[in-house]
Amino acid sequence: MDEVVERENEVLRTLTMIKRTIIKDYFSKASEIKQIKQLGTIITGNTPSTKMREYWGHDIPFITPADIGDSPYINKVERFLTELGKTKSRVFPPNSILTVCIGSTIGKVAINKTVSCSNQQINALVPNKKYHPLYLLYLIRYHKSKIMARTGSTAVPLINKSEFSLIKLPVISDKEMEEFVEIISNIDSVFAILEAKTTKAKALQKSLINQVF
Repeated sequence: MDEVVERENEVLRTLTMIKRTIIKDYFSKASEIKQIKQLGTIITGNTPSTKMREYWGHDIPFITPADIGDSPYINKVERFLTELGKTKSRVFPPNSILTVCIGSTIGKVAINKTVSCSNQQINALVPNKKYHPLYLLYLIRYHKSKIMARTGSTAVPLINKSEFSLIKLPVISDKEMEEFVEIISNIDSVFAILEAKTTKAKALQKSLINQVF
């Protein structure tokens, strides 16, 4: 089982290197500069009153920075709003790019799969039809340093909506964007399969160790 887990990890490491190379190669072809506000509509989240129990339930995902991990998509959230709570928050459509803009995890990015809301630590970019959400996610993630450069010298790192909207990013052509999304989508699918297999292998490994000892 040690060997199985190590083989799976080695494949993941190799695939990660390939993915990084592809991203760098495509983004180096960028020939046009756009501000983030030109790529879509920016919405900053807000939190309905936590004192109002009727605002909180199991209907609408309420995303916080803790829900944003390394996966391109948000797969699980801890908190939800009711339909009434949704009316007290700002709503993001599916396939918005959510960027953490306050706190220790500033610069982390993910895409929501369903209609969602978030707290004020997150800026959501609702992309124009021209730009694929997955491309924009990797574009913002790749240029995280541009976000960090605008956080200033405050004790808690932050970048407000106005500053976030002015960040300039190099964009590739429509054709290159289509190619990029297809390639990266396939790689991410393989990643998901391998990570699931690795998780199962580690669980079995732990089970065997417990049986032996």
